[in-house]
Amino acid sequence: MLTSKQKILAVACGVIFMDMIGYGVIIPILPIYSQQLGASKGQIGFLFSSYSLILLLTLLPFGFIVDRYGGKKILIVSGMFLLGISSILFATSHSLLQLTVSRMIQGLSASCTWAAALPLAAAVATESKRGLEMSSVTIATGLGTIVGPMVGGLGTIQTPFYICMVFSFILAVLAFIYLKEVAEEKKYVQIKEKLGRILRQKEVQASCLAIGILYFAVGMLEVLFPLYMADHHCKRITIGFIFTVYGIFFVVFQPAIGAWSDKQGRILPIVVGLFI
Repeated sequence: MLTSKQKILAVACGVIFMDMIGYGVIIPILPIYSQQLGASKGQIGFLFSSYSLILLLTLLPFGFIVDRYGGKKILIVSGMFLLGISSILFATSHSLLQLTVSRMIQGLSASCTWAAALPLAAAVATESKRGLEMSSVTIATGLGTIVGPMVGGLGTIQTPFYICMVFSFILAVLAFIYLKEVAEEKKYVQIKEKLGRILRQKEVQASCLAIGILYFAVGMLEVLFPLYMADHHCKRITIGFIFTVYGIFFVVFQPAIGAWSDKQGRILPIVVGLFI
């Protein structure tokens, strides 16, 4: 039998896994949207990146609300509900504007989920097993990265979104049933002070710069590569499989790179990663 804390951790990992599926499920479908709607690469790029735009604009405010007022359960349930709604909209949209609005709602759902699920997982993790239990969040993220493009290659272009809709609503119900607010010590520190203290650290500055460069490149790849493959008559399932391989390598090599950076230091792995 799972304990109460284990159920909470499992649901937190489940919603993060589902969010990553929602993020990646659209990748193999982008060429079809480009062809059917006559959209340019720039328009398809904005459609895809509107998820991250909304996430960027809303994640910090949601995080501040969670830190100050709690409400993790409400945000997680809302996040999964919004992901289900966005999936329905994706399946029924017939214009670039409708698709973009659907993607923005998807980004809003991710903001709710990430702002609440990570602190909740950290709060219920056992002190003696914190590293092991929190690694389950990383595993959930990686598995979602793997499964998302694979699901995106299934059936018609509506099929992946109906799959996302069903599982999102199921997770919303499970979150409503099993999650509970975890009492935490609240320290009311101004958000400006918090961010200033964090961003003054040189290690944080270097890490943010490296991650920004990396995902600038990855973001272009996620948009342009499916269009390139479609121009060479590759099937949607093939495009999804290639991005699934990307996700597998991401998950499999992460622990080894982490162990290497523990021994070697952080700078060399960052430099090697950016070089690759």
